[in-house]
Amino acid sequence: MGQFNWMLTVVFMIVGVTFLLAGWRKQGNQKERNALLASGALMFMVGILLTVMYLL
Repeated sequence: MGQFNWMLTVVFMIVGVTFLLAGWRKQGNQKERNALLASGALMFMVGILLTVMYLL
């Protein structure tokens, strides 16, 4: 993969965790809450995937 961008991975993981926490703490609108949880989980997974691709 050449030059691995650790900052990009860290940003994806931090934003993902932030969205997950926001969705987890949110009260009220279930649709908004599900959207936050789903996008947070997706971003976190992308961060993990980038790390795994680099390590293999």
